[in-house]
Amino acid sequence: MRNYEFTVIIRSGKVEEGKNALKEILTKCEATVVSEEDWGLRRLAYEIDELKEAYYSHSILEATPDKVAKISALLRLNTVFLRFLFVVQEKKTA
Repeated sequence: MRNYEFTVIIRSGKVEEGKNALKEILTKCEATVVSEEDWGLRRLAYEIDELKEAYYSHSILEATPDKVAKISALLRLNTVFLRFLFVVQEKKTA
């Protein structure tokens, strides 16, 4: 299992639907949420699907690489999510 930083951008008009769908996807793929931070509604650097603002959520997940691939595939199928990004957290050494 690895730790991943995970950021997702949700359409501003469908925040609750997006949060619920995200929890379902993470549960279905057996990913463990270590910590979660809601960054709230923010202005986008450029328009995406004619939207100027969107809701940002940032999490630390524990999952295997194949589960991350499955989560990515399911996020791409749902139009509520505009963008998402997974970054592997490196283990700190002394």
